Amino acid sequence: MEQARHKDRILPYTYLGLQGRYGMWSSKNSSDKRVFVIVYGQHASLERLEPLVTIFRTYGDVYVVDNPGFGGMDPAYSIGKYPDLHFQAGHVHNFIDNYLPKDKQLTIIGISYGFQIVTQLLEDFPDLQTRTEDVVNMVGCLSYRDLDMPLSYKIPLIYLLAFPGRTWLGSNIFKLVARRRVIIAVYMLTKPIQVKLRGVSRQQAIAYASEQASLWIDNDPRTHGAAAWDFVARNDVSQLKLDVDAIHLSVPGDHIINSQRVKKGMEAVFNKVSSFDIALDNHAPLDLDADDIEAIIPEGLARILKKSDNTV
Repeated sequence: MEQARHKDRILPYTYLGLQGRYGMWSSKNSSDKRVFVIVYGQHASLERLEPLVTIFRTYGDVYVVDNPGFGGMDPAYSIGKYPDLHFQAGHVHNFIDNYLPKDKQLTIIGISYGFQIVTQLLEDFPDLQTRTEDVVNMVGCLSYRDLDMPLSYKIPLIYLLAFPGRTWLGSNIFKLVARRRVIIAVYMLTKPIQVKLRGVSRQQAIAYASEQASLWIDNDPRTHGAAAWDFVARNDVSQLKLDVDAIHLSVPGDHIINSQRVKKGMEAVFNKVSSFDIALDNHAPLDLDADDIEAIIPEGLARILKKSDNTV
């Protein structure tokens, strides 16, 4: 029943002729004042954010939009555009400007790569800085220099996904090869070196691999490759200066990002930075269930989110 209600809140979205979807969920309590905009990173969809949406609905209304090339939305390549941070920032600005109430202050959450999009958004569209109560960085970074990945993760990401996937030929080969059964088999064969699958049962691993297969099939491989390549080799928004307060949510066991380096960089970019650890096992903020809700919102963060300049 909850899944049915969730789908009822997913609506059509368009940007520069690209067709996609967005979700809007009202707060659980009429006295909640925050208005959250969640910008996810790579390898995601609206459905995958459902547990996270449930968490933030405790503090206000939540809006999420699919990014071009992800979640089944048409890719930027279909209109001759490259999906860099500026393009993605323009898409998020379009969403905020045309699909959200204009009389509310916003709390903008960027997840992983999505935090770079949000940071670029506030630079490219400075009018949004006065509308933003807080920017929330959830396991994201400002620069490719903030990454601290083990070779077992970095080499497949760069040489099997990012570098070939960002080309027309590589992405089309991936489409031919990457069938659901093949993707699940790859996850199961590499289970011993998959950080997210350590210590889980075979049944749990198969369920996880099946979900990941759906994302690989729904997401545009060329966009995925380009975003991954830019994330690990090119993107750097650490030199910007924004008149916005920020919240840094990090995972102590993050296997991708150097959280201390990120925090130091954020202190140079944003006005004020409040930092909290979230009790997850690794860089996987979307691999949540109901038991993780308290882990995501520590007490100090809850106190901040309960305050807002918005009126009911």
